[in-house]
Amino acid sequence: MVDDLPANRRLLVRILQRRGHETVEAVDGPSALEQLAADPFDLVFMDMLMPGMTGAEATRHARAAHGTRMPIIGVTGLADEDARAACLEAGMDAVVTKPVSVAQIDLLVDEIVTARPDA
Repeated sequence: MVDDLPANRRLLVRILQRRGHETVEAVDGPSALEQLAADPFDLVFMDMLMPGMTGAEATRHARAAHGTRMPIIGVTGLADEDARAACLEAGMDAVVTKPVSVAQIDLLVDEIVTARPDA
């Protein structure tokens, strides 16, 4: 979970952990890229609006380094089509709008896990 706001990270991490998923947190794009370089992840939730390096920039760097094998879900507080398009254009696989709901997260994780060839 990559987000500069602790409350946002805590909420999503809590949802994922209650469903049995292991989680790792990053506070910004550069720290996320460091973690991604050190460890493969099954799924990344990436906030779009972070200071220094946006989620779109971090996603482009991650895609350049790791290709498309690692699903990245954009997390945004902007509920318009332009925000969604920006996430997808950056290389994200899906988008969830804040405030996130348990149902949104469950649906996305299930879709991504089901779509994986090694699932």
